[in-house]
Amino acid sequence: MITIMILKPSLPGRAIQSVDGVVAMLTDDALIMIIAERADGIVAVGAVTRLGEIALNYVAP
Repeated sequence: MITIMILKPSLPGRAIQSVDGVVAMLTDDALIMIIAERADGIVAVGAVTRLGEIALNYVAP
């Protein structure tokens, strides 16, 4: 299970508690998404807006 922490909940349309929310973030041209992985899977996911605001910060426990 992956838990995602939103640092900027005021960003409109960024609720990602569903598959549709994740798809919306991945297809949003206003966000730059970064994914870090190791051989055993994804270890971190981040997103920033083009204005430099942090929109998503997830680090695997």
